[in-house]
Amino acid sequence: MSASAAEVLAAFKAFSAAGLVASANDRHLVSEAQRHLAQGGL
Repeated sequence: MSASAAEVLAAFKAFSAAGLVASANDRHLVSEAQRHLAQGGL
């Protein structure tokens, strides 16, 4: 799960760097991935 969460964050950073805007659903998934990694990937 941690690898997937890290991939979500990397993809979001690339998406944002390209100047694209994520939907509310996508931002929710990114927040969940960040929370997962912050908790040590449990």
